[in-house]
Amino acid sequence: MLETLFVAALLSVTDPAGDVGTNLTAPTAAALRQRDAFDLRSVTVFDKPQLSFRIGLENAAGFPGALLELYLGEARSSETPGAALLAGSALRLPSGASWRYAFRITKDEVRVFERQNGSPTDVTEASGARLSVSGNTLVVQTKLPVPKPLSVYGMSGSFDPFSVSGWRRVRTEPSPWGFSGRAASPVLDILTDSPGAQARALEQGVLPEVRAAASEPGWLALAGAGVAAALIGFGVRLSWGRQTEIPPAPYLAPFTKKDRRRRAQVLRDLSRVQGKLVLAEEQPKAAPEPASRPEPVLN
Repeated sequence: MLETLFVAALLSVTDPAGDVGTNLTAPTAAALRQRDAFDLRSVTVFDKPQLSFRIGLENAAGFPGALLELYLGEARSSETPGAALLAGSALRLPSGASWRYAFRITKDEVRVFERQNGSPTDVTEASGARLSVSGNTLVVQTKLPVPKPLSVYGMSGSFDPFSVSGWRRVRTEPSPWGFSGRAASPVLDILTDSPGAQARALEQGVLPEVRAAASEPGWLALAGAGVAAALIGFGVRLSWGRQTEIPPAPYLAPFTKKDRRRRAQVLRDLSRVQGKLVLAEEQPKAAPEPASRPEPVLN
């Protein structure tokens, strides 16, 4: 994951928190009641020759129960009807928009489709797609080229392993297994920059477009540059913090006999004042003191 800090973002969008199925009733089963497991928080497409992107979730711990779909393609340039999506979501793209690659992510699996002659073709094996999960972040890496200029569409819902499409439909009555309420689409969260845009998308049945031109390219590169600068500064600080070694003895001036005599004379001069300070090597041996005679006692 450290590598992504030093890669520029071709496209990056942040989705509001807490906007999952706001008009629906959550499942009655406690294990399936967590809305944040379906909450898309961000999508970042990296500026690399081979297509790779990152998806941020509010709570990836509940991700095995979620289904994510991401569509990437060239930005729209015509007014033809929007291209149909993979089966299950009951949504479509805006007028004039199309997609080149579609990613369906469930549990620990990612499937990749390429739009060929107007129809989706499974190219999972040829794409070399790999999925990794770290914390609340999902990273997908492929061998596919990056569509440019780039547009992205994303959504999430509840995964149903017994459904042909993988999407769990919205129940009309409260259920322990799925969301319930009045909804034409099983989609629980849409990649947008505001809750209002999501409500309009669900009402109209059209996914909003996120274009690379409207993103914030390069913020990851700036973050990476900051980290690199910090590492360089740390290395320089270690280099400057080293103490200068004391040169070995051969590079010091020799201590001559004249220096020794001068030092001895200084010590002698000091001894006249202090009384007993002499060189250890010249200190005479103390002569034994004569035995003291007892003084006569006068009677």
